[in-house]
Amino acid sequence: ALISAAQYYATARDSIRMMALFEQVEKEYRDLAPLAAEVALAQGRIAEGKGQWDRAIEVYETVVEAIEPRPGEAGAAGIVLDLPLRMARIRRRVGADTSPAALTTYYAPALSYYERLAGEEPETLTGLDARSRMADVYADLGQWAPAAKELRILEGELRQQESPPRDPASVRYATALVLHQGPGGADSSRAVLLSLLEEYPESPAAGQALLALASEATTRGAVEEALVFLDRIRDEHPESEKLAAQAMLSKGRLLASDGRWREAQEIFRALPVDHPLSEPALLAPLEIVAHYQEAGDAEGTADALRSAERDYREFLERYPTGFATLSARQKLVQTLVLQNRHDEAVTELVT
Repeated sequence: ALISAAQYYATARDSIRMMALFEQVEKEYRDLAPLAAEVALAQGRIAEGKGQWDRAIEVYETVVEAIEPRPGEAGAAGIVLDLPLRMARIRRRVGADTSPAALTTYYAPALSYYERLAGEEPETLTGLDARSRMADVYADLGQWAPAAKELRILEGELRQQESPPRDPASVRYATALVLHQGPGGADSSRAVLLSLLEEYPESPAAGQALLALASEATTRGAVEEALVFLDRIRDEHPESEKLAAQAMLSKGRLLASDGRWREAQEIFRALPVDHPLSEPALLAPLEIVAHYQEAGDAEGTADALRSAERDYREFLERYPTGFATLSARQKLVQTLVLQNRHDEAVTELVT
């Protein structure tokens, strides 16, 4: 109850009462490791906020030493697995030496901690999460091949479980992202993404893979190949509203850059109808404005701005609250500024 009250005061930004309660817990219940760990976590966060890096590391180390990780649980046991990596990143951030040898030293304790857990409990959620953190460590160090190796091991361990706690396809996708940073670059990444589509066609990660493949094909100038991948998202993953909207926006931009403006315009106008509450739908009117601006068409730009303004005002009337509303108002401001209606733009900013 005391910890809950302290957390309430933290939310209310009353640090004096928060610390008084944490100090009371530390004094009266110091023999109970879980409660002491909760206090240490709070102290560490406060120290980080004040830039007291050594103090933050000191208290985080007490938590790691006292608490066995249990991912998914509330409290310190559910958080402790993140702390070794967090401490390594703090050491890297404040360390004066940025040589490869120094970076390895900063991350060595975290890597040792995760290696031990992954070796002792390979099939448990703790061991699996530790393996994932090992990949994060190698990625932070720029050691892409070892990072990809750990992810492949993790995927194999997940595939052996009847009800894996994490989608193996998402790990395959993460492997592709890591390989893209390494010597093999886009070629290695593309091969892994294509294998994901073959082995995990029903996974949500397959939709992400299609979007990544479309982006890679666009970079290579393979427009038709990219369009095929984007259309597959629409056909094979219609359940993902966010992904489908992003695919439509990407397709419109690709067609516009390829000189196929009529097709692109149809997509930009269809987006607010098909996916009205998505960010791509809110971006679509500004994509039309940008086209006419780039073409040097003053009349077309003015018409597009008036249309975009009307669309955003109608959206705000229909959805007066919510995150999408905030985004719509920000874009309304853009249209007003582009029309040199600065007083109205200021009014919307104040709103």
